[in-house]
Amino acid sequence: MATVRGTSNHTYSTDDRLGQGATCSVYKGLSKDGQFRALKITNPMAMRDITREVTALQTLQHENIIHFFGTETELMNKHIVVVMEYCEGGSLQSYLHQPCNMFGLPEPEFLLLLKHLVSGMEHLRSHGFVHRDIKPGNILRQIDEEGKSIFKLSDFGTARPLGDDEYFKSIVGTPDFLHPEIFNVAFGITDTDKSIAFPHNVDLWSLGVTIYCAATGSVPFSPHKHESKPTTMFEMISQKPSGAIGARQKEARGEIQWIFALPNTCHLSRGLKKLLLPMLVALFERDPALGWTFERFFQESKNILEKERITYLSLLPSQPPFDEIFISRSPGFSYNVLKEQLSNQQTEHGMSELHDILHGDISLTDWPQEDEQEFIIPPTDINSPLILLPATVPLSFDGDDNLFRETSITYTASGVILPFLKICAIIILIHRCVVNLKTLQQHLWRLTERQIRELKKEVQAAEKTFYLMTELFDVIRGTANMAEWTNQENSNFKEILQKMSSIERTIEAAKSAFRESPGKHHLDFDGTKCAQLTQRAQEEAQSCIEEMEGLRRTMERAKFTTRHQESYFEALRKKLEGAYKRAQNVWQEQGPHKGALLRLDFLAWYRSHLQLHENVQKCHEDLATVAVLVGQLFKSCVNRASKGMQDTITKRMHKSLLNSEQGSVSREQFADLLTGLQDLTENLEAPEIFSIPH
Repeated sequence: MATVRGTSNHTYSTDDRLGQGATCSVYKGLSKDGQFRALKITNPMAMRDITREVTALQTLQHENIIHFFGTETELMNKHIVVVMEYCEGGSLQSYLHQPCNMFGLPEPEFLLLLKHLVSGMEHLRSHGFVHRDIKPGNILRQIDEEGKSIFKLSDFGTARPLGDDEYFKSIVGTPDFLHPEIFNVAFGITDTDKSIAFPHNVDLWSLGVTIYCAATGSVPFSPHKHESKPTTMFEMISQKPSGAIGARQKEARGEIQWIFALPNTCHLSRGLKKLLLPMLVALFERDPALGWTFERFFQESKNILEKERITYLSLLPSQPPFDEIFISRSPGFSYNVLKEQLSNQQTEHGMSELHDILHGDISLTDWPQEDEQEFIIPPTDINSPLILLPATVPLSFDGDDNLFRETSITYTASGVILPFLKICAIIILIHRCVVNLKTLQQHLWRLTERQIRELKKEVQAAEKTFYLMTELFDVIRGTANMAEWTNQENSNFKEILQKMSSIERTIEAAKSAFRESPGKHHLDFDGTKCAQLTQRAQEEAQSCIEEMEGLRRTMERAKFTTRHQESYFEALRKKLEGAYKRAQNVWQEQGPHKGALLRLDFLAWYRSHLQLHENVQKCHEDLATVAVLVGQLFKSCVNRASKGMQDTITKRMHKSLLNSEQGSVSREQFADLLTGLQDLTENLEAPEIFSIPH
């Protein structure tokens, strides 16, 4: 039965409990002026912790540290009440227990957490304090007016002043987050001196575990649940090999499997994972003398946070379709610097240097720049990424998509083994990946259309120039006396014939390619239907979880369960199981296999497209050569001709130029065509005929 209690300035209901600790309970309270507050009701036996916490909170006033309003006395039992800021977003721990975050926070939210952790811890250290119990449960989440998270350090019951050269001896903290030396003394694993003292930077280990939890949704070091946990846990955290950032034990008394990279299931990009890995390795260094200092941690974190995030579409079939790179702007940053950094990241995974970088339909080389001194990169996200076009395409790729290697669910006759929240989390993860594949397909189709459109323009330009050269060449053959030609002129004539024949074949081959299907990547995967199926499964799963949670709370309050409630819960379980199976089927049929095929099909088409593009470029080069040779032959013919014949030749040339729609031919092409003719026109009656058009 709920009761209402209070102080002289606040009231609370015992139904509104936010948390329960060994020495206190925290409730959602209401002040007399209508403001929600967090009320920590303390046990008289914990006065030392309360005094320590109040002292810390009075000193540490900061946006990323929970705000302290004061202490009051409960009217009924005279317990001390610590009045603090109420954070409606709950704790980081509860945030990570939401199905959408059970594999870690989204990258923007993770970076926000890192920023706020650094800011709060920097303030704490600047005032000479150690926290000694940093963990997701002690990081609260406020939500501002724009709906953005503000993360705040809380629970300073174990905090105390400690300088850089000072040590503490008391054993406090949470086992999964303890530094190995503190863990060893706390559980008596080895015959260590119980009076050993610890430096302030053991907080860095707890920070590392917290950061890992936020990135992945799980603790880094995890013995099997039936194992003798303290002994195995100490083995994991004290004997980990160099470079390891975690460990798993999948079977009781089984082998410890070391973790050297963040898992594929977490929401962070490869670019951010690459930056976080050395940080985690340093934070999980057992010897504080060998690990990072707080100053190093703050600086390295700020270096990450100050970098510019750029989303790009990866054409590597063995990688997620969308990724991010973190770049640092320095003096002289340019398109070439960006291209080199992106090329380096692609080369690490088997792709060649880049041919071009697109944003939408625009090449970054053509992107308008407001300031010539600074290269501006357009805003990017999954719907508007940079698209990296390789200069060459390898014939095959190694690697496979192992996204769900650690997330599969095993069924027994009695039902699901994994917790229901985890099942919902996997469905959400599947939906996110399917939506990414759908978006990838749309980008590839638009990219294909753009490449074909641009190549068509080049082919049309080449075709017009080709017909112009043909017309002019025919004029020369129809009016010249080839018997008077020199050996060089005959050689030029043969070269023109050969090149014109080759150019004509290339143009016809390109036009034939346009009439064929541009690739299968837009046909073999129904992204819209798959996304609809997984979205429906996600909605059903979330609805089941909400109903299950409501039913659980009802049963807890009633302290007994009816047969109807048991049947209702079983029906929800089956519905959740059905949603998972449908989502899993979509992923198994359309997921990593189709994700790889989408890009492999596109790359196969793009490989032939690049070859076609090179051939058309060669056409333009040959046409430029032909223009010069035709111009030379024309000059020789006119020089040998009589005045009357000169007039006839120039009139026919003029007519050919007009009939070939010279306005659609570039100024450069005309310049090549008329090379060698400028001196001749000065002696003709109509010199403007061969002037370069503007």
